[in-house]
Amino acid sequence: MSSLSSLRHEVPARRAGDAAGAVKTPSLGALALGIIPFVAMCFTVPLWDRVQPLVLGLPFNLFWLILWILLTPCCLWGAYRLERTADGSANPNS
Repeated sequence: MSSLSSLRHEVPARRAGDAAGAVKTPSLGALALGIIPFVAMCFTVPLWDRVQPLVLGLPFNLFWLILWILLTPCCLWGAYRLERTADGSANPNS
């Protein structure tokens, strides 16, 4: 228990005006890339809710969900790259 309390005291508290604690608003492109997989899996159900055709031996609806589960990291990586590029152009010294 004493080791836990010692760890708590090592972390400095952030103040309201501290730049290190500031949260940057994401760009519109990054938000769009983040929302695309959510929309594709949740709000397009009437478009893909069928068994036929079979794709790679899977019913189409299962294939669609697995496809978007695999594409989600790609979309989030793209959003990360957009934010990283925006940060780099704003702060050339970092």
